[in-house]
Amino acid sequence: AKAKNKFVIVNVQYFECYAYPNSKIAFPECDKPIPNQKDFFRHFIDLGADMVVGTSAHQPQTYELYKDKPIYYGLGNLFFDQISWPDTMRSLILTHYFYQGKYLQTRISPTLYDENFQTYLIDETASREYLRRLVYASPKGY
Repeated sequence: AKAKNKFVIVNVQYFECYAYPNSKIAFPECDKPIPNQKDFFRHFIDLGADMVVGTSAHQPQTYELYKDKPIYYGLGNLFFDQISWPDTMRSLILTHYFYQGKYLQTRISPTLYDENFQTYLIDETASREYLRRLVYASPKGY
């Protein structure tokens, strides 16, 4: 893929955390990659991918730079029918910016859907707070 493309993004459908408590509380344990997920996703970078994006997690998971290349472990539920746990009502929208064929950056926009399943972008203060939570869950543990 790399020989024919300037930038390779691998989207991975991986396993789900499935460690949610039996109540409507946030559960940051699922912010982290599940066992083996970190090594599995990093392997795609080792094989030449420029970015790896996990698409299976029902709640957003952390992200990191590995060998200066971004890995997003899970984007969460943009549209779904789960309202049992607050974090499954969250998602991340990634907007990638390129200029003259070169990757510049990715903007991460957190979303939330309400009990009527209406999805919306969350405000700037809440976005910063939520993204900070995800950064602290990263494999590097900032």
